Amino acid sequence: AGAADLTLVAPPSGICTKIPVEFNTVGVGATLVLELAKSDLAAGESIGVGFFPIAAGAAPWQRDTEQARGVLFERNATLDSSNRASFADLPGGHWRIQVRFGGTYARSFGFVLPAVLDVDLAAGMSSTRSVPMERGGRARLTVLTASGAQSTAAARLFDGAGVEHALQLMALAPETAREEPGRVVLDAPNDFGPLRPGTWRLELSSMWHETVEVPFEIKLGEVTEFSVQLKAR
Repeated sequence: AGAADLTLVAPPSGICTKIPVEFNTVGVGATLVLELAKSDLAAGESIGVGFFPIAAGAAPWQRDTEQARGVLFERNATLDSSNRASFADLPGGHWRIQVRFGGTYARSFGFVLPAVLDVDLAAGMSSTRSVPMERGGRARLTVLTASGAQSTAAARLFDGAGVEHALQLMALAPETAREEPGRVVLDAPNDFGPLRPGTWRLELSSMWHETVEVPFEIKLGEVTEFSVQLKAR
């Protein structure tokens, strides 16, 4: 990889000199092309990918992937007219990736659920993988004190089977966006998702308030808005 200077000295007349040249691919990046299956996303839509290094044959650790624990790096690209997004100059190896739609990897929006898959990348080579598309819904939460003032609280998210899921809450203001993992951002409604349609449950706790459990329903392609009023201890 890269360029190198080579000086050639002309041999005597009638003599042919063979010069072996070895191409070193170390440092040549791999390319990953993601092809979205049955996508209705428009060309130009942003796609973000987080890369997690794993050993070959490792068992999935979905919760760690959801929370971006151990993520080594992230890349973002835009969808072309063929429903493909290309990521170039990647290090080779065995990776578990999480694909997020409608924004960057760090800050995504919309109703398409993140997809997780394993990829093998080789230096100087291109790999194409199909990414399943599944839509869900989102939620918008407001937490209030007994007096009606907006408040913060620690938050945990559980599905209908009682399995806990990673929770990233984001407060959207006209010119800013603030987010925290597992905590309601103060002084604003908090968005989170996307989540699969069905029944979910939030557990909210605060030092000066009673812990409360709040069931809510996620519907396909909709934003479920609800508020919770905390009770003082």
